[in-house]
Amino acid sequence: MGRKFMVRTDQQSLRFLFEQREIGLEYQRWVFKLMGFSFDIQYKPGAANKVADALSREYVNQTELTALISSCGARWADFIPHIQQDPFIKQLHEDINRGAPVPKGYVMDQGILRYKGRLVIPAKSKLVQQLLKEYHDSTLGGHAGDFKTYQRLAEEWYWPGMRRQIQQYVRVCVICQQNKSSSLSPAGSTAVATLEEQLLERDAILDDIKANLLKAQHRMKKYADAHRREVEFQVGEPVYLKIQPYRQKTLARRVCEKLAARFYGPFPIIERIGPVVYRLDLPPSCKLHNVFHVSQLKRAIEVEPAALLGTRIAADSSGRTEVLIQWVGMEDWEATWEDYEQIHDLFPAFHLEDKVKVWARGNVKNQT
Repeated sequence: MGRKFMVRTDQQSLRFLFEQREIGLEYQRWVFKLMGFSFDIQYKPGAANKVADALSREYVNQTELTALISSCGARWADFIPHIQQDPFIKQLHEDINRGAPVPKGYVMDQGILRYKGRLVIPAKSKLVQQLLKEYHDSTLGGHAGDFKTYQRLAEEWYWPGMRRQIQQYVRVCVICQQNKSSSLSPAGSTAVATLEEQLLERDAILDDIKANLLKAQHRMKKYADAHRREVEFQVGEPVYLKIQPYRQKTLARRVCEKLAARFYGPFPIIERIGPVVYRLDLPPSCKLHNVFHVSQLKRAIEVEPAALLGTRIAADSSGRTEVLIQWVGMEDWEATWEDYEQIHDLFPAFHLEDKVKVWARGNVKNQT
């Protein structure tokens, strides 16, 4: 506080620490704490940082090794005789000096045996226990897990079987056992006699309910089917379709919907989907789904148009053309006004288009 200092970093985004416009709550807390200090942030790329720290220098002498373990309460020189007298390390020294083949990764560096750049010490050395205490039990170690402790030790040290030894040391650590939660599944079974009985009773009740519902469903179906009749249609057979005139207006329009017909068509059946479901060939302009239940269909008694008696424009705003059709076997007064497009599609052999043109030229009556 009160002194300005320089912060050098290889993270380029930190240069804009106080220039962000949209920041989160955690970012705000950090900025609030840093506002009490006077400092400048200088960016320096990582590749330009050529100064190595003490632990990453290429050559390590005895003074630096002593610094590495000084926090353990011992000196490096105290362990050198014990390390050199170890049979395994002594044999590797001799093999390397006379040029004999050694396991891959072992090299001599200024009289110090290394394995993949790490210092090699005996597995039964007292230094191993001191290193484990320093890297796990100390304040800097923080009682980390076995993998984290192994990663930190493996940066500088190596001894045969170190991974298993570290796992065993962390597993028996009293502090870790008392304060860390287990990552294993909960022990024991949740089977409780009273609870098991209640669950069995509940399952039995549910089975009874399902059976009763199924029985009631069959009974209701039986009573409903008693008032119905079996009807089947064949593919290609024309049928009339029952629709709701107030809602389903894309199939047929009437001036007075209240007095509109109950059935429209006929439309040919193009597919039988199920025992009581059929697909109809509706006009392309119709927006209804063309699959219907058999209860909405009625068999059409085929009739043929006999003559065209008149044409007119529909009274509604659709601008459709309607034609007055006299049917075969019926009187003139029984003629009905039908939609031009519908008659044209249902009875193509009637040649309605030609008849409309001829009738329009030869009839001078008022077309209403």
